[in-house]
Amino acid sequence: MLAELAARRDDPQAHTLIGRIYAEGLGVPKDEGTAARWYARAAELGGHACAFRGGDRGGEVFQPLSAPLATIHRRLKQAFDPAGIFNPGRLYAEF
Repeated sequence: MLAELAARRDDPQAHTLIGRIYAEGLGVPKDEGTAARWYARAAELGGHACAFRGGDRGGEVFQPLSAPLATIHRRLKQAFDPAGIFNPGRLYAEF
């Protein structure tokens, strides 16, 4: 699978994709444990916006941002969407 090639190069998005494949059972047996390991590795690699929180979709979906990165996100959101009408709270509740 193409995602596996990218994962070998430590691409966090590839790790997240493979995690989702196992979480949803897309062409492979559904395996939450394997999915969690792929998601955890994506987070370790810095895939902050693509790393689901261990499959827990009941709360915040993505890993928390570090303070400096949250500041950058906030400034970009303000610069490109001052009225706050585009995708409010889609990635993070505070944006």
